[in-house]
Amino acid sequence: MISTFRNSRLLLVLMMLALVAFTGCGDDDDPANPVDPGGNTGGDGSIVCTVDGTVKTFASNVGAVPDGNGMVIASASLSNFSDVALLTIPDTAGTYAFGVVGGGVLNLTLDGAVYITTGPTGTLTVTQVGDRTAGTFNCTAVNLLDTGDTITITNGTFDVDVATLP
Repeated sequence: MISTFRNSRLLLVLMMLALVAFTGCGDDDDPANPVDPGGNTGGDGSIVCTVDGTVKTFASNVGAVPDGNGMVIASASLSNFSDVALLTIPDTAGTYAFGVVGGGVLNLTLDGAVYITTGPTGTLTVTQVGDRTAGTFNCTAVNLLDTGDTITITNGTFDVDVATLP
């Protein structure tokens, strides 16, 4: 069962990476939509957190879509496009645990390693829902391929535009 759970999470990560790759193609040289030095592509939002003491600002290729099951899936990358944050967020304001049914899920790809939240760990607070979703989070995540490798995520914030699907 854990293997199936991990495989489904890995599939979700791969699908979101594809979403980030396909939505990342654009003209960043457009003066009407300048890219700031932090990599923010102008108004789509960001996912920011401190990972083991180092601040990570995921503000490139930001996107979020409702999954049709009461959750919003948000993704963003660092300006290097290889480090990606995927956050599954309930679409109702409130405080949730990570890694439990109805709670949040965080997947971080950092330097080629994929970290996920498993079991009840940390908190996810959703403060805004609708066309934008925003809130805060703190948790621990484990390397998908090396369960002895964990990271601590603190001071997490997210504020992203949510796409309207037909």
